[in-house]
Amino acid sequence: IERLTFPMSAFPTDMLAEEPGRRFPAVFYTPVFWIGFVFAAGILCWNVAGYFVHTIPHIRLFDHWRSMAVPLGRDFPDYYLRIQPVIMGLSYLCPLDLLFSFWFYNVVNIIKEGIINRTGFSVGLQGQQAGSIEILMLESHGALVLLVGWSLWISRAHLKDTLNRALSTNRSQDDGVPIGYRTAWLGLAASVLFLGGWCVSAGMDLWATCVQLALIFVALFGVAKYAAATGFTFLSPGGNAGLGADKGATVMRLLGGTANLSPGTLTTMWMVNRNALAGMPIRLTGTMSIPHYFKMLGNHLRRHPLIWGAIPVAYIAGCLFTVSDSMYRSYADGGMNGPLYDGDWSHLVQLVPFVEGTRLQYADPGKWAVWGAGMFQAFVLIHIRNRWSWWPFHPAAIAFPTSRYGFSLLVVWISKLLVMRLGGVRLYRRSLPLWYGFIVGYLFGVALSTVVDFIWFPDLGHWVHGW
Repeated sequence: IERLTFPMSAFPTDMLAEEPGRRFPAVFYTPVFWIGFVFAAGILCWNVAGYFVHTIPHIRLFDHWRSMAVPLGRDFPDYYLRIQPVIMGLSYLCPLDLLFSFWFYNVVNIIKEGIINRTGFSVGLQGQQAGSIEILMLESHGALVLLVGWSLWISRAHLKDTLNRALSTNRSQDDGVPIGYRTAWLGLAASVLFLGGWCVSAGMDLWATCVQLALIFVALFGVAKYAAATGFTFLSPGGNAGLGADKGATVMRLLGGTANLSPGTLTTMWMVNRNALAGMPIRLTGTMSIPHYFKMLGNHLRRHPLIWGAIPVAYIAGCLFTVSDSMYRSYADGGMNGPLYDGDWSHLVQLVPFVEGTRLQYADPGKWAVWGAGMFQAFVLIHIRNRWSWWPFHPAAIAFPTSRYGFSLLVVWISKLLVMRLGGVRLYRRSLPLWYGFIVGYLFGVALSTVVDFIWFPDLGHWVHGW
C-alpha cells in the first residue's frame, strides 16, 4: 500500500511548530530558513524596485512559464525552464521516485509528441482522427483509471470494514477520524444522488449520467490521492492536453462518440466538465486539499464545535463572495470584456455542431486501444514496483503528465538526491527550513508587489505570480 505523506499539511504544521521559551515558531530561528527567504524575496523585491526605476534590470527567474520556453525544433513542444518556488518547496517533501518519474515522463512525452507530429501519425476512424495531444491524453486517462481502480481494489477490505462500522448499531465501533464512517458514507451517497439528480433534471440521459459520475469520481479521487502523495498542486486529469477543466467528458466523447448522445446530454456534459460547475478538477471546491485538512484536524473536528461549525460557514461565505464578485463584475464591466474567463464559452461554441447534429463522432476502436495502452502501462509499472522496490518509475507520472514544471521538478530531484546521498535523512530534515523559507519569501514578494500595485499602479499592475 502506498504511503501518503501529505506535504501540503506538513508545511503549515512545521511552520507553526513551537519550542519552549521562544515567542515565535521554531523555524524562524533556523538560519537556513532565512537563506531561502532572502533568495526568493530578494529577487521579487528587486523587481518591485524596477517598477519605479526603469534602469534596474528585471530578473526573469520567476517569470511566466511561457516566457521561459526553450524551442526544441519544428513539431516538438517547447521545454520550459520554469522556476516555481511554491511547487518546488512542497515537492521537496515528495519521494524521490515520484520526482524523477514526473520529470522523466515529461521528457518522454515531449519526444512522443514531437515524433507523432513530425510523422503525421494519427489514430481513429476517417474524419475523426486523434492527433498527438488527444493520443497522449487518452493514454494518461487510461493510466489514471487503472490507478484509481487499483487503489480501490487494494483497499477493498478497509472499505468493507468502514461500511460495516457505518451500518453497525454500536456507535462506539465507528471510530473514523475526523468524521465518522457513517457520516462519510452518507455524504458520498448524498452527493451522488444530488449531482446525479441535477444532471438528469438538466437533460442528461440516465446512462450517460452514471458514466459521467464514474468519470468525475476517477478524476477527483485520483487528484486527491496523488496530491496527498506528492504535494503537487498542478495535478490535472487532462494532463498536458490543455484539458485541465475536463472531468472525463472529452474521453467519453472520444471513445464513445456523439451519435448516441442527446443534445441535452452533450450540453449538460459541457456544464459539468467546464468551469460552469465549481471550476476545474484541480480546483473543484478544494477537493485535493480536503484530505490535508482532515490530516491536520485529526480528532479536533469532533472535540471543538467551533471548528466543525466554522468550516461550512467559511465555505458558504467563500462561495457567496466569489459568486457575488463575478456577478458584479459582469454587470459593471461586461463578463466578455475581460474580467472573466471566456474559454468555457469558446469551448461551448465548438461543441454546437455536435449538439445540433450537423457533425457526428462514432465509437472508435483505435482510440479505445490507445486508452487501453495507458492502462496496460500503469498495470505493468505497478507490478514491477511491487516486485522490485528499487524501481524508479512511478505510474502516476503517466496519469498526470506535466509540461510546465518539468525543470522545477528536475532541480528539486537533483537537490534532494544530493542531500540524501551526502547526509542522509538527518541532513534532509535540516534542509527542510531552506525550502520553507523559499516558499515564504516568494509569497512575501508576491504580497509586496500586490500592495505596491494597489497603491501606485491600480490601473496597470505587474504580473508577478502564476502557475
